[in-house]
Amino acid sequence: MSQRPRGQDDAETVRSRLRQYECRERMILWVGASLVGLIALIADGVCDPSDIATALLRAMAVTAIVVAGGSLAYARVNFEWQATLIERKIEDREVDGSDELGKLPEEMRGWPNSAELAWAIGLKAIILAAFTFLGCVWGHSDGSPGATGAPGAGSGGGSPAVRRHDSPYLNLTHTRHSLRLIHRNA
Repeated sequence: MSQRPRGQDDAETVRSRLRQYECRERMILWVGASLVGLIALIADGVCDPSDIATALLRAMAVTAIVVAGGSLAYARVNFEWQATLIERKIEDREVDGSDELGKLPEEMRGWPNSAELAWAIGLKAIILAAFTFLGCVWGHSDGSPGATGAPGAGSGGGSPAVRRHDSPYLNLTHTRHSLRLIHRNA
């Protein structure tokens, strides 16, 4: 373990370090929960798999989700392990929670930089997955009737496009197209 990136406060106690690790564990859990929502959105099939560009964006989003999940899992396990080591030292009465960090063994004083790096990678991967998913959703419609690719959509003189997906919440392309038709006919 190396020193904490933002500098180690000499007045920091064993208990405050333990709280920092536990706080990071909770943050990782909540951010990881957002992956479940993103997975559900991608699994709903909003992206048109027949379109090469959106298929590529969807593949990039899924890859970013896998990287994010792995990174967050690695970070959580490492922060949890560091907290467990400190808790064991406190339970064994080798240190007290109010003791300064200097009373801990040298290898336990530093901030776990590999876990911090995994946390940062996980956050960036989630952001990448979200933006590629949005590109996938919004990118497969060219704005013309029938852009959803449904058979017969757009034919018949401006008839509305047939819905491609059953999810009323995720069919953003259909909603956008319907709003254009309403505006045009108003």
